[in-house]
Amino acid sequence: MEWHRRRSTRKVIGRIYTVSPLEGDKFYLRLLLSHVTGPTSWEYLLTNNGMTFSTFKKSAEDRGFLDTDHSIRDCLVEATSLRMPYALRRLFVTILIFCEPTDVRGLWNEFFTHMVEDYQTANNVVESDLTNMLLKDLNELLNLHGKKIDDYDLPSLPPNTIDRGAVPSIIQEELAIDIPNEDIESIAKLNNDQMIAFNTIMNSHLWNHTKILRLRQNMRSLHDQEFAEFLIRIGDGFEPTKPDDMVRLPLHIAIPWEGEHSI
Repeated sequence: MEWHRRRSTRKVIGRIYTVSPLEGDKFYLRLLLSHVTGPTSWEYLLTNNGMTFSTFKKSAEDRGFLDTDHSIRDCLVEATSLRMPYALRRLFVTILIFCEPTDVRGLWNEFFTHMVEDYQTANNVVESDLTNMLLKDLNELLNLHGKKIDDYDLPSLPPNTIDRGAVPSIIQEELAIDIPNEDIESIAKLNNDQMIAFNTIMNSHLWNHTKILRLRQNMRSLHDQEFAEFLIRIGDGFEPTKPDDMVRLPLHIAIPWEGEHSI
């Protein structure tokens, strides 16, 4: 990139378009431009107190612009009292991917015990296993977004992570949910037909053969290569966007609006 001085000599109010944290260093460049007065070059923005940094993020961090993870922490604190541990783990992963907190290890240390509470009640495990169990589940969630534990300042995931009986984490989460006594007591109130259905479902031999099938092929785009490539460009971040990361749909796949009958 080259720095170009504004050509107009008139006094105008400059505007900077919105940048998502997912866009990496561009986001931190915008942060610097919004807080540093009178920058004259890229090097000016990359330099603070005589030290030149390799990225805008490091420069912003050195200037103290990234010292505030307070809103993220407040969100997690509130979630600890309102959400189950498995929901807290999903929230933690969402924050890692979309909010890019500066002190990931600090958040990990602070909320570790809250994220592993159900492991201690649903499994007979020792303290040393809890870290690996949590790392494994977080890694599975990160993999859904093309990320992994090694991408963040978190403890390393051992190659021989403990085996939890090969039970998928989604089933582990459901088993960890506390069933209210009111629901359990309601079983005795079932009529004869309801009780037969209940026992048939609960005692079915099919549960031993149940498998989770994960969809990996977008069936709607299977016979439309152009649309499939369009989706891939959006997912990879290559499709041009409008302000607020809005994507303009090609005219040939958009439905013209001519009133309620257009739907």
